[in-house]
Formats: sequence, C-alpha cells, structure tokens
Amino acid sequence: MFFTSFYNSGSIYVKGSAAVQPAVTFEGLEVFINDGTIDAGSRDEGPAHSAIAFGDAFDPKKTPFINHGKVVVSGTEKFIEGNVVYLLAGNAVSFYAPVEGTGSVEVTNSYIGLNAETNAGGPEIQLKDSALYLPANFSTSISVRGLKGSIVAFSLTPTSLLPDMKTTLQDGKLSIGFPDAVATIADIDGTIVPCGIKQDLFTLRATESIYITNPGISFTDSFPSIPDPVTTTTVVGEGHTVTQTTSYYTEAAGGTCEMKTTVYPTASTLSTRYSAAPSAN
Repeated sequence: MFFTSFYNSGSIYVKGSAAVQPAVTFEGLEVFINDGTIDAGSRDEGPAHSAIAFGDAFDPKKTPFINHGKVVVSGTEKFIEGNVVYLLAGNAVSFYAPVEGTGSVEVTNSYIGLNAETNAGGPEIQLKDSALYLPANFSTSISVRGLKGSIVAFSLTPTSLLPDMKTTLQDGKLSIGFPDAVATIADIDGTIVPCGIKQDLFTLRATESIYITNPGISFTDSFPSIPDPVTTTTVVGEGHTVTQTTSYYTEAAGGTCEMKTTVYPTASTLSTRYSAAPSAN
C-alpha cells in the first residue's frame, strides 16, 4: 500500500494464509502515521502465516513511521525451539522506515525486524516468545517488554562476529556492541540480570534448505554454563598428599557476568615410614 500520505485512525486487519505470501507493505512518502490499530494474525484460527512491512527497503528518503496507535503481530504456533527460529511458524513484521511515536508494537510467537535507525523516542516493543532482529551496521535504541522467553539477534551479521559481540547490562539497559554499532535495549520489566544473558548463534529457518545463522542473545534464569567442581590430589613431599576442590561461581561486575573460583582443601595425608636395625646382645 503505497501512498503519498498514509494516515490510519481505524483498524486494519491482515489475515494469514497457509501459503506463503509477500508482505503487505505500508508506506507514506510524505505522511506516514498510525493512530489506530494495524493487526496481522490475531484473528487467524489454526496455522496461518502473514507478514507486514512498514516502509520501502529501497527508499533512500526513509520517511519516518509515526506510530501513536498499536501494531499487533500474533502467531498461533510455537515459534522458537532452542536456538532455532521457525519463521513460517509465526508471523512477521519488518520496519524499513525509522519508527517514532508513543504507540506500541506487540509481537507474539513472531518475528520483528528493525532495519532502519530507531531512537529511544520510538514506540514500546512488547515481545512474547518472539525474535527481535536488529541491524548491526548502525546504532539502535529501543524499549522492550518481554525479553524473557524471546531472543535478540542481528540480521546480516556473520557468525564470525560472535566473539566480537559484547553485552553489558547496567541500570536496566542492555548494551550490545559490535565493531560498527551498538544496540541499546531498555528492559522495561526489569527481569534480566547480567548472569542470565547467553550469547550464542541462532538460526532463522524458513525451510529445511533455506535458513541463515546469526549471532545474538537469549535470556535465562542463571548463567548458561557453570563447570562442575574439580577435585585434584597433589603430592607435595615424600608421603604427603593434599587434596583440594575448585568450585566455580558467577558474579556480576561492571554490567557483565564474570566466572570466579574458590579453592579449598578437602584432605591432607602424611605417611611416615619406620625402619629398625637388629639389636646386638
């Protein structure tokens, strides 16, 4: 839907279909405003797929999408299994235009992609079991509810950049850094802790043969991998052995999670040998 001026104050519903269809695209070349509701999928019954997009990916002007209303995208099936995002199991919304306004974007069992610069003044994003994909080639600042149970990944970002990704959490704000940009996400719920953030690779799968893998983060209740305690025994002298156990724990410091150790002795043994010479009478 391409208009010189786009203004919605009512309700627009996009119905899904079993067959994959191109995204329904909304664009206003000069005025691009939503004061009402734009809904994809919440009225679908049973498996169906729909996709909507705001703005034109190839439009250099990038007229901002001003959302003072509500954008709802809702899938009916489980969308995330471990580190795999099944794109066709849910619905999708993509923002190619910058997003502004005081409205909300509510995403359930679906994909949301931000592909243009979005500032902190933009709408609140509400996730439920969904995947938020951000660009890694410029800075993004957003406010999000429902990070727990959802993932944040970075589109068009090679897997080789995972070691370069640095995530910190301070004052309720996630900062996810790459060499070229930083994404800042305000955790409105306040449920994320530094030692509950897992950096990993996530696969966005359309079909068995069509998929892409990108770096990202998910959120757990505790650090995802803490080694088991290790017990060692050392001979420190003739007949003297010391057994000690090293345990591992995590501690938040400077907005990140650090792995620390505690070493404590568990046993110490000393063997003494006696020898006797025959006595002479």
